[in-house]
Amino acid sequence: MNVEELENYFKSKKLPNKININKYSEIINVQKFVNSHLQFLKGNSGKKIFIPYYTRLIELKDKIDKL
Repeated sequence: MNVEELENYFKSKKLPNKININKYSEIINVQKFVNSHLQFLKGNSGKKIFIPYYTRLIELKDKIDKL
């Protein structure tokens, strides 16, 4: 999934306010989390150091799909 597809995915979903994406990570403002991570990815396209931002968005997407 590319960044544009992720952005469209999150725009199409009703996001919870708060969610645990794994047993170590709780997001207390999901919309802000998504927006900031997408901004980082768009502004730093192709830079490997920003892969964790992509990975966290995928984890969040997978968690939302299971709700």
